[in-house]
Order: sequence, then structure tokens, then C-alpha cells
Amino acid sequence: MARILVLFLALLLLHGVPGVSTGLAQDLVDSSAQVVDEIELRDGSILRGRIVSETDSIIVFETLTGITVEVAVTDVVRRRQVSGRMSDEKFVTFDPNATRLLFGPTAKALSAGSGYLAAHELFFLSGAVGLGGKLTLMGGASIIPGAPEQLVFIAPKFTVHERENRAFAVGFMVGTITGVSGYGGILYGVGTFGPPDQSLSVGTGFLFGGGEVHDSPIIMLGGQKQLSSRVKLLTENYAMPTETGGALLSFAVRFIGGRLTTDLGGVTESSLLDEGGFPVLPWLAFTLHFD
Repeated sequence: MARILVLFLALLLLHGVPGVSTGLAQDLVDSSAQVVDEIELRDGSILRGRIVSETDSIIVFETLTGITVEVAVTDVVRRRQVSGRMSDEKFVTFDPNATRLLFGPTAKALSAGSGYLAAHELFFLSGAVGLGGKLTLMGGASIIPGAPEQLVFIAPKFTVHERENRAFAVGFMVGTITGVSGYGGILYGVGTFGPPDQSLSVGTGFLFGGGEVHDSPIIMLGGQKQLSSRVKLLTENYAMPTETGGALLSFAVRFIGGRLTTDLGGVTESSLLDEGGFPVLPWLAFTLHFD
């Protein structure tokens, strides 16, 4: 029952993901995705398109609708390049946090020099930075008030292959409790399939600790579907097929506000659902992305 429910959640979220059903045997190219220039003005307005020319005082800018405008350099408070796609005559920008689901990793790498700072459930902090376009270095710690010990962990991930609609990565997470000897963690591999705004991630890993590696694999099945420039659906689920017991299930809505994103959702365990209840631990996370 647990594994069926995990699969159902992912398929429900990702129904119709291009390339997942037929593209595993071929290279995928998403021709509708594009990178555009974005400039933010002092009055809060945002222009997307391309910079045609620029002087010390004036930027000549062509919008996505083909309108050419002149903007004073002094009126520009921020400029960057963003990726997205046209949908219903609107440009939908992709979520900049495509390298992770609720917490666990996708196979995609942070671009060199970009990264994020995150607070999960308020008391668990993490951060990550991209190095060289392949290595994503992540780490974090708990800050539970009054707790005599805190969790500290590091989690590097190396993306061994990445195209626009396909990526594979390997990594590990190792952590310890302050004031307690010993450590533990997980070794894993993960693949992500689909375009930036709707993808499926499948991974497997093995727990280790005390000098031993657990021989029962953990399977991760997760996905994301972006509905607009501001809203995205996420699910992240874990099971141990060779062990008895249920699966850890989670679902969230991500609200994208430029650099800042907010995740609201819930986490539960499948055996609790099988018993007829619906005990869900609320999930809240804030992420500040930088590039």
C-alpha cells in the first residue's frame, strides 16, 4: 500500500510531463524554454526581453512583445538573466530552486556562484552554493532553543551529467549531534527527468553509520510542477521496499517571489493514513536565492 500511494502521488502531480514516458531512451530538447534579460526599475516595474544596446546613461530594451523602450541607467535597480517559457502569451519564469524538492535534492546543479539560504520548520537552517557548475555544496544545522545538542550536517552533490531535460547526480549527506560521538548519513544517486517547470526525480540511497553501510536501499520518488511564475506544486516521498513499514510522504505548494520562496505543505507516514486517520505535520520553509 505504501509504495502504491507514493507512486500515485507522483503520477498525479506529474501527469503529462514531456519526456518522462518516452524520453528515457533519447536525448530531450525543450525548444520552448528560453533565457531572457530582466531589468527591475525603481518604480517596481519589471521588463523582460533583450538589451539591444547600452550607453553610460541609456539602455535600449526590446520587450518580449516587440516594443522598444529607452530606460535611464539610473532607474535600474537590478538586472539579470532569467529562464522560462511563453504560456498563454505570458512569460513564465522558472523557479530558481530547481536543485531541490522540499528538502531532498534533484539531480540538477546550482550554477557557479549561485546558491540559497533556507529555514525549514523555523529551527533547521541550511545553505548551498554552486561550484564550477557541477558541484553543489550544501550544509546546515538545527537551532532548537534550549536544546543541549544540535544537529550539524554537510551534503555535497556532484552532477555527473546534465542536459536541459535530463540530469544525473551522486552525493552524500553526513551529520552528527554536537556533544555526541559518532556520525551517520546516506550515500545516494538521483536522476531528474523533464523540463525545468515539470519534472520527476527518482533516487536511491544507503544509510551508513558506525563504520557500516545498511544493506537495505531507500527509494526516493519526487516531482514538481510549476503552475505559474508564482506557484509551484511539489512532492517528495521515501520508502524502504525490503523493509516492513510505511513510507514517508510529503506535499507542498511553493510560492515564488523572485529571490524569496515560501513552501507550505505537510509531511506524514503512510501507515498512519492506512489506519484511517490523517495526522499531518505542517511543513513550512523559507528560501532566499542568490546569484
